[in-house]
Amino acid sequence: MSAVDVCSNRGKMNESAIAARGGDIDVLAVGFPTCSLGEGVPPVASLPIAPPVHLLVDAVTASLSAHRTLLLVLPSWADEPARGRIATVRALRGTDRMLTYSSALPPLAGGILAVLAGQLAARVNTPDELLAALPVLEREMTVLAWLRSVTGLERPAPSMAQHLRSHAPGAAFAVVLNGSRSGVHTLGKKRSRPNLPKRDGSVGVAVADSGADLDWLRTTCQRWVPDADVHRIRPSPVATRYWGSAPHAEAVVFPVDLGLVLSASRNRSDPAEPCRWCGEAVTSSTCPFCGSVQESTLREGARS
Repeated sequence: MSAVDVCSNRGKMNESAIAARGGDIDVLAVGFPTCSLGEGVPPVASLPIAPPVHLLVDAVTASLSAHRTLLLVLPSWADEPARGRIATVRALRGTDRMLTYSSALPPLAGGILAVLAGQLAARVNTPDELLAALPVLEREMTVLAWLRSVTGLERPAPSMAQHLRSHAPGAAFAVVLNGSRSGVHTLGKKRSRPNLPKRDGSVGVAVADSGADLDWLRTTCQRWVPDADVHRIRPSPVATRYWGSAPHAEAVVFPVDLGLVLSASRNRSDPAEPCRWCGEAVTSSTCPFCGSVQESTLREGARS
């Protein structure tokens, strides 16, 4: 396991990196600080968790001028006032080419998701296909965090005993986010390690810390995914808001072969059909552009 890149979070919009551009889709993170994952990976710009309206206008204007769709990736745990401002800009511009995807991932993982979404955008045929692939991508990501205290942690919820343990000297906890395997684990004096899900295929690792036990996190990741490249990320300014603890360290294990992610998504999706209302090619039950429920969904509902 070797460190291959030192990344810095992007906090400003600029003309050269308004969004990751692929196909006819631009990707922009809102509230998820992003970074570079190395050469050949297109950058994804990031706006603050409460984005100024004029920056949203600049982003959608750039996409519309190029006849493209803008996808904004934002945290579901802090989507206001961003969602309200996005709706305002969408109404001001009178466009349905401004889509959103909300993720419950913590800040570091959400930023990685946005960067990978930028890569996927170049491989899909429609924005709806990209939206369908993102939940599959999320399920392939695992978050591991080291916390000094869990008194402010909401997701996943710690036990009462762990809340009490947080007040004891030398307390430490490991948090795992991976579907049904998610949970909070109390670490002993010897800094034991939680059971982590087995990883198949090529993966990358991103790590960030805020004055916490980064050595424990690195050692754990090295034993877990010894052949993965590690990207060192500067801590996100909104990470403490999510984890509820200033001393923390977090790691994200993510898939490198996005072709497999896209194949899995396509196998789960129905063939794209024109929306019954706006005519856009969609695979989901509800059109992400106009919100219309598709005929196939209505027929299934009638049969049930």
